[in-house]
Amino acid sequence: MQAAEKLGLREQVHKEQVWLEIWRELMQETGPGKEDPDDELYMMDVWQEAELLDEVLSRNRQYRGYSQQVLSEGICAPETLSRIETARRAPNTGTFRALAKKLNLREDYYYSSIQTEDLALLDQEWQITTLIMNRQWKQAEAALQEMKAKLDLSYGCNRQYVENEAFTIGCGLGRIPVEQQFETAREILAITVEEVPEEEDVRKWQEDFWNRPFGPEEIGVLMKMADALKNENKWEQEQFLLEKLLEYYRRSRVRPEFHFRRVMLIVGRLTGCTGKLGKWKEELAYSEEGIRLCRVSGTWKLVPGHINNKADALEHLGQKETSLQYYRLAFYSAEMFRKNGTAEIAKRSYEKLLGKPADWYQV
Repeated sequence: MQAAEKLGLREQVHKEQVWLEIWRELMQETGPGKEDPDDELYMMDVWQEAELLDEVLSRNRQYRGYSQQVLSEGICAPETLSRIETARRAPNTGTFRALAKKLNLREDYYYSSIQTEDLALLDQEWQITTLIMNRQWKQAEAALQEMKAKLDLSYGCNRQYVENEAFTIGCGLGRIPVEQQFETAREILAITVEEVPEEEDVRKWQEDFWNRPFGPEEIGVLMKMADALKNENKWEQEQFLLEKLLEYYRRSRVRPEFHFRRVMLIVGRLTGCTGKLGKWKEELAYSEEGIRLCRVSGTWKLVPGHINNKADALEHLGQKETSLQYYRLAFYSAEMFRKNGTAEIAKRSYEKLLGKPADWYQV
């Protein structure tokens, strides 16, 4: 602001002043309360997408109904296993492999996406992710084919990774019809998950399926199944599937916030589909959870979208004045973070509810 003022950029100074006031209001509206336990939780660089080894053992042991004494028998003392599962002691390689074998875990279960000792392939995996994020489908397809030729496809996780990325690219290029997407994703999931339910309606899938431990790539495929349901306008089924995944992370010994990227995506999608279904109280609750996740992770660029969704829910719940306040916050914060699409949506919603055009940056 000082630099703009010295350069005589009066309009820019004014805009920055508006943003500063909006930032203060944003902190007041979305910041933690005095008794909020998240006040000290700012995660920064401690996000984790994969479960730690101790949780892999704990979750799988409980899923199979073994006591610590039964699992540890012939391998280590029950007290040692207890310390491993509560992260007070790290298992050595031999102990972990013996416990994993007794739990009948696949060798590839511990790997996040692919199993390889080739660092160049791990680098290529990230390149493919970046190309897909930027919707550079042709380049991503070429890189994936090159990677596929070098990967050991005897490992289920490697086959699943290749098929899942090929599926994403195929959808991006419009090669996979909407009506085939769910079944294709189900087949990809079945590469590593035994007995994937055959019912077309996910709401009929047995609870035992949802209680099983999933690997990170398997969670990714389930998210693709939710995408397919959304593309077919099956909002109720999409909500059901996403809520099952959110429950999965909430059962985790590690706080859901530490699975930030995946949980944030799930919560954002739930905000969207509950809004489509007219479940305004649920849309409000999920938008507030999204704001909280942004706050504790410091990911403020995603806040405008969640604030706009909160305003939408409040509008439909008949809270006009509060809704106008949040549409206004959504517009200015989206401008501040260069989220032009969200800013335009919030602007239209605000002016429609107000009944006239608004003077946004009048000096």
